[in-house]
Amino acid sequence: MKLALLGIAAASLVIAWVSPEHPKADFTLVVVGDFHGSLTPCGCTKPMSGGLARMATAVDQIRARNKVVVVANGAMTSGSNSRQTEMKAETLAEALRVLDAEAINLAATDKALGTGLEETFDRLSGERLIRDELRPELTLSNGWIAASWQQGKPVPHADILLVDGGLDSARTLAGTPKVIVYRSNARPPARPEMKNASLLLTPGESGKFLIQLDFRANQMVRYQVTELGPSFRDHRSITQILSRYLQRVGRENLLGKLPRQTSDQSFAGSRRCGSCHQEEFATWKTTRHSDALATLEETKHDRDPDCVGCHVVGLSQSTGFQSRQKTPELADVGCESCHGPGGKHADEPAQNKMAVVGEKSCAPCHVLDHSPGFNFEKYWEKVRHGESTLKTYLENLGKT
Repeated sequence: MKLALLGIAAASLVIAWVSPEHPKADFTLVVVGDFHGSLTPCGCTKPMSGGLARMATAVDQIRARNKVVVVANGAMTSGSNSRQTEMKAETLAEALRVLDAEAINLAATDKALGTGLEETFDRLSGERLIRDELRPELTLSNGWIAASWQQGKPVPHADILLVDGGLDSARTLAGTPKVIVYRSNARPPARPEMKNASLLLTPGESGKFLIQLDFRANQMVRYQVTELGPSFRDHRSITQILSRYLQRVGRENLLGKLPRQTSDQSFAGSRRCGSCHQEEFATWKTTRHSDALATLEETKHDRDPDCVGCHVVGLSQSTGFQSRQKTPELADVGCESCHGPGGKHADEPAQNKMAVVGEKSCAPCHVLDHSPGFNFEKYWEKVRHGESTLKTYLENLGKT
């Protein structure tokens, strides 16, 4: 037995466990899942991992070498009950059909969105959804039986068990299934766990990884974790599906229908801030914050509620950004994205002081999913303005 780092190409990491004999496989089992509503890579730290278009390309490359069986485990959605969640679920179902997924399992949070969505997902994915009593198991092209398990349900007899639960749940189910797929919000392990002759494995978080297992005479001879980095080109069919999704998001004006907090605090816009704070404004113009909305426009995500809030000023408030046409002064990550509404300060500066802000202002957008490795002091160097600002902030924290 050996564990090998097979290669790194443009942040696409491949780690594999390989049998010493490494005979030619009868078939390859590909495991994907726990998309949690993530359809594309998203983040301000490059390169980002994941995305359905890269995943389909990776599966095609494996399929060109060997017979492939694809299975997908939930959660498919974030679980929020919204029109955009419905659209994402439908888009993901179409994509899984392109991947030719032979067994698909929804999580309890997916099913809680209603039977209508479940039925639509089943139809769009090619009726490969494991559906409780209606379709409790599926026979795969390699002859194996796939079934699902959720908390409180009896354990079915199956070769592949798709589990709506973590590693602890998988361990309690070990014994009969050859492969148990569980959920995890972390990177997949470099090797699958073996318990009671069952292989326990996970595709990891947010559709960022793909698991490949080669089998010979029903014995695993190779296990490989592939991180879906930019070395995988976007699959044409999936790109078309994603394009239709974004068109629907724009056509239904989901951005304009977002619930907003009623506010009497007006925004001034960065240019007005710059009329007094000229040095700070000049610095801001040199940063990526100043053209943040353009990065979404390039990828057609500029009407996507999931994305726009971190690329404009005040989207969650009634007085904030609406569109580039209606509120051009609030486009991009501006002064008030961090400092808060500045309308009153701009009208009467002496009577309405703006608070000094720091790391907490960055936290809502620079989250782990979109900005891994974010470090305030390091990132501050890229946007530094007003030399006393950071010093004051650090002094308040007792760091100087």
